[in-house]
Amino acid sequence: RRPLRGHQATCTRMWSALARRVVARVVPAARPQPLGAWGSFVPPPWRPAKVFAQTPVRSMNNKTNMTTRRKLGRTTSHRLAMLRNMATSLIKHERIRTTTAKAKTIRPYTEKLIKWAKRGTLHDKKLAAEVVREQVALMKLFNVLGPRYAERNGGYIRIVKLAQYRKGDGAHMSLVEFVDRPGELRVPRKPRNLQEAVAA
Repeated sequence: RRPLRGHQATCTRMWSALARRVVARVVPAARPQPLGAWGSFVPPPWRPAKVFAQTPVRSMNNKTNMTTRRKLGRTTSHRLAMLRNMATSLIKHERIRTTTAKAKTIRPYTEKLIKWAKRGTLHDKKLAAEVVREQVALMKLFNVLGPRYAERNGGYIRIVKLAQYRKGDGAHMSLVEFVDRPGELRVPRKPRNLQEAVAA
C-alpha cells in the first residue's frame, strides 16, 4: 500500500485526532461497576460529547410532526400581511381562488376569526380588528358570519381543488369558500339516520 503524502496525510491525521477525542469523551474509561438488583453488570453512564450537544434527541413516545406552518417562500412579515389580506377578502367575498398551499394555510386563521365572531366579546372584537383590514369586512364578520355559524362546531370553510393549474409555474389551484351559504359550490348532504346507515 502506497503511503499517504502531502494533503492526504494531513487530512488523515486531522480526522484521526478528532475521532480519538470524540471516542475518548463519549466512551468513558472502563472501571468496575456495582452489580444491579438482578446480579447483572450495570454499564457505565453514557456522557455525550459536545459535538453531539446541538443535535436534538426525539423520543419515540414524544414525536412531533408538522410543528411548523408553511413558509410559502416569503418572509414572516410578508407572509402575515398576505394572510391578513386573504382573510379580509374571504370574509368580504366569501369565496376566493388561490393556490392549494395558500388555501390550506389560510383556513385555520379564518376559522379562528369565526370563533371570535361567535363569542362576540369586546376582547374578541379587538383581536379580530388587528387581523381584518377593512371595517366593512369586520362588521360583516360579527354581524353576519358569527350568527350564521352559531350552532356549528368547526368546519366553516371548504377547500375545493380545481382541475386546472396556474399558467407560468403550474401551481395547483383551489377555491376557498364558506359553507352553509347561498350559492355555494357543493351543497352538503343531509346526515342519514342510524337505521339508513345500518341498512346501507
